[in-house]
Amino acid sequence: MYPPVQISLGRLSYDRTHSLLAPFIPGGTFVLLLLIRNPYLVSHARAQLGFGRYSVAVTLIFAAYVCGFVFQNLSTGIYVLASIPITSYLRSKGRIMRQNESRASGTAWRAIVAKLLGDDLAPAPLAAIEVWTDWYNILQDYLRERPIIPNDTWNGLIALEATGLVIIVTEFAFPTHRHWGLLGIGVLSVLMGIIVPHFILWSYLKNDIILYWQFSARLLREIHPLAKRADPTDPT
Repeated sequence: MYPPVQISLGRLSYDRTHSLLAPFIPGGTFVLLLLIRNPYLVSHARAQLGFGRYSVAVTLIFAAYVCGFVFQNLSTGIYVLASIPITSYLRSKGRIMRQNESRASGTAWRAIVAKLLGDDLAPAPLAAIEVWTDWYNILQDYLRERPIIPNDTWNGLIALEATGLVIIVTEFAFPTHRHWGLLGIGVLSVLMGIIVPHFILWSYLKNDIILYWQFSARLLREIHPLAKRADPTDPT
């Protein structure tokens, strides 16, 4: 027995709205380039299928969304395949870790961490530096307020890569109308859609998420939240 299917959109957030509308970027580009290369396509379709003006507009919008969805999924697949050699290359260069051993050795920072973690989790004062470094990285992620790559950034990069893929496909599909400058833009868009997320992830692994002093101050607030100052004019 299958559970009942329930569809409830509710109030659409910015990220969800952006995700739903993102396919229109590569799909709209594909339909636009197709119409530029075939200026009589619409009139021919209207004559053959008997479409009216509004039917043609709805069909073009629907085609743009479906094509954009297809190109986005193709771009995601290309990104995953490209990630394999890129990740392999980065691993061949050795373990990428933040250079924070000196920060994890700070006496004040260790005292704050020991108080925050308690006796069950806090490392021993003379524990190996690797243990304190691991906790340094874990607690940096604990205080991180946003994902490494926000959803709107992911959607924008995938849309950029998909748009570049659209340009490449249309340029090779119509060799008599090929424009090398536009083809170069398409290739560059695909490369940026693949390289930029890896650069962001590499930067995340290499650099501190939160600066040392701000990091310590945030951990201190986790232990001792600042009390609201008494205001004689406050009726409460």
